[in-house]
Amino acid sequence: MAHRCRSIPGSAELARWEALKNGSAQQLSGLRVIDDRRFEVTLTAPFSAFATQLGYAAFFPLPRSFFADRAGFEAHPIGNGPFRFVSHTPGENIVVRRYDAYGGARKPHIEGVEFRFYKALEDAYADVVANDLDYLDFVPADALAGGRYKFRTLINDRRMSTIFRSGWVADYPSIENFLNPIFRTGAAVNGTTYSNPEVDALLASADAAPTEREGWVLYQQAERRILQDMPAIPLWFQKVQSGWSNRTREVAVSQLLQLDLFAVEVD
Repeated sequence: MAHRCRSIPGSAELARWEALKNGSAQQLSGLRVIDDRRFEVTLTAPFSAFATQLGYAAFFPLPRSFFADRAGFEAHPIGNGPFRFVSHTPGENIVVRRYDAYGGARKPHIEGVEFRFYKALEDAYADVVANDLDYLDFVPADALAGGRYKFRTLINDRRMSTIFRSGWVADYPSIENFLNPIFRTGAAVNGTTYSNPEVDALLASADAAPTEREGWVLYQQAERRILQDMPAIPLWFQKVQSGWSNRTREVAVSQLLQLDLFAVEVD
């Protein structure tokens, strides 16, 4: 599993976050505790998509035990979701069990999940075929009809001199997440080095819009302007080629390309 971290100038950075990272500040300002269930966030600039961005995994809440003993928490994490941690064998698996006291509206049908780590995707696929693994996020290319898939890496050094393929999966459901990280000047994953002051200005105005809905209109204007320059050619929306065992039912994949553990059932 992996995730990206990014910093967009003038958007959702907390006040003096940069100072905290570089060591010139010892405490994070911009947060004020109101009561046991609420706190106030002060941004360096307005950001219309901030409420939606809080759904990103990087903003998931952590219990006091994490801050008191990080090593202990990593060895036995505590969450607030529908499953509770059981065990972790490094390089082998993570096991969780259904947490019946979970307060969410949806409840999982399965009793638990074993997340296995494989050194080779082909080995994982072989276990799916043998019904020894219930679900695999991505099927190896050579197991698909045609099997002609090319994956490009080493784009982040921004030294590509020829056409290349790239892709993006949203961190959270907002048009902003498809624009700021990729097409803003100097953005974290702007592998094409695209830069347009007009686009930057539109994105900044969208970030500063009074409401998220008003921001959508400006993000759409920026998107149309980007298409005029065509720094990247939109080809398709990604499809998921996943595999599952014969005993697995009600398989559904979320917009973030993850198995819906609330819906899935196992015989």
